Amino acid sequence: MREAAAWRSLQHPHILKFFGTFKRNKHLYFVSPFIDNGTLVEYIVLHPDLCETADALRYLHANGVVHGDIKGSNILIDDNVRCLLCDFGLSKVTQSRRTSTSMRGVGTFRWQSPELWFDAPKSFSSDTYAFAITI
Repeated sequence: MREAAAWRSLQHPHILKFFGTFKRNKHLYFVSPFIDNGTLVEYIVLHPDLCETADALRYLHANGVVHGDIKGSNILIDDNVRCLLCDFGLSKVTQSRRTSTSMRGVGTFRWQSPELWFDAPKSFSSDTYAFAITI
């Protein structure tokens, strides 16, 4: 019931509306509008461009490369409608998968993870944050 109480109080254009609850055979059910376009997970499967970019980022990190400037304008779509990660001007090859880079104070503010605002080095984590902001 705590979930229902929390959900009931939320009113936002990007939060699924809550209509109420009902109980049947000792099970509590939530009532909301039916959304027929599926979930984000299903969308990504149907639109693999996002998966392609995530795979490119996984590949970079597995090879010790921090991109340093992940954002929508650095993902190009080729003639086969495949996403291609580009602009490696801020990239840095690290010594290991856990090592951060020494790049500081460069990149695009809107896509930077908060620690970069305070001059922390770019890292695999900051790339992942930028990718999440991008999608």
